Amino acid sequence: MDNAGKKPVWSVQPPKGMLKGDYYRIEERFPPYYPGVEGEFPADPGHLGIVEAVKADGKLIFVELNEITAPSYYNHLYQGISKRRSSYSFWQYTKPRMQKAGSVLTMGMQYVEQQMLEKQSLSGDFDLVASASGSVKKLLTFAAKLDKELDEPSSKKLYSYSEDYGYGLTGWLKVVVENGRIRSCRFDEIFADNEEDIVHPELKKYYRQSKYDCPTYEDPFPSGWDRHAFLVGFRTQMDNLNLKVCATQNMLDLTGLPHAAGRDMGMIWDNPNPDHAHLDMDPKNRPMYPAFINYLRMAKVVLEEMRKDGVFQ
Repeated sequence: MDNAGKKPVWSVQPPKGMLKGDYYRIEERFPPYYPGVEGEFPADPGHLGIVEAVKADGKLIFVELNEITAPSYYNHLYQGISKRRSSYSFWQYTKPRMQKAGSVLTMGMQYVEQQMLEKQSLSGDFDLVASASGSVKKLLTFAAKLDKELDEPSSKKLYSYSEDYGYGLTGWLKVVVENGRIRSCRFDEIFADNEEDIVHPELKKYYRQSKYDCPTYEDPFPSGWDRHAFLVGFRTQMDNLNLKVCATQNMLDLTGLPHAAGRDMGMIWDNPNPDHAHLDMDPKNRPMYPAFINYLRMAKVVLEEMRKDGVFQ
């Protein structure tokens, strides 16, 4: 597909509502840019390519391609960062070559994913977006390997659940369960694709990104505060959450996680509310992290669905 002369169009929104089925995933490194010299400096491990797929009732219902940059990437801001829901595509589009082509990598990924769902296959010949195909071609080789697994049921089940909060932010919970045990519990909050749909003025700059993947994301000060209410970043909070749930097999027990207890002051900045015009500032009694409130509400929905299906008790 040639998009020259036009602006690139892409979305970062997750599947709507509940999506569940057999889960397939492959991740492999791209060939490194340099081999390194043992004892002198480490080799470049290469970018990490990821392909995820979900089948239900014999039908392919979800495909997502992604790429994590190598830790040696020449732009320090984007070292080890997901290209999918970070600001990478915006940065990529500052390059004259990409502006001329009217394309970015995420757009190229989504164009191929759509074709895969239409063809019900991860392998074959796919039309590619001009100037956004380099990484996609490599990902297609991984996808072809994964495609061979789709004929057999997977021991892993994915429960993906999203909820549009209504003010320019969508929660997305992805739980992978295998043989009655939770293998992964990943929660993220995705900003709207369009700046004008985000209510809070300080959050508008994060449009078309997620809190977890955005390399510059920072929680704003709550109204009435002259400092940050929370001293642990969103990405670390969610990594901690995943580790705890996988260790305890309890999706609803956040005991011990930073800012998992305290006053429930609602969404604070995500949903400006007249009742919260001046939140009492008390650094010694910090409120509960708003994302945890959202997570717990959504976790109950996913937990009920998994129990109903008999995949987790």
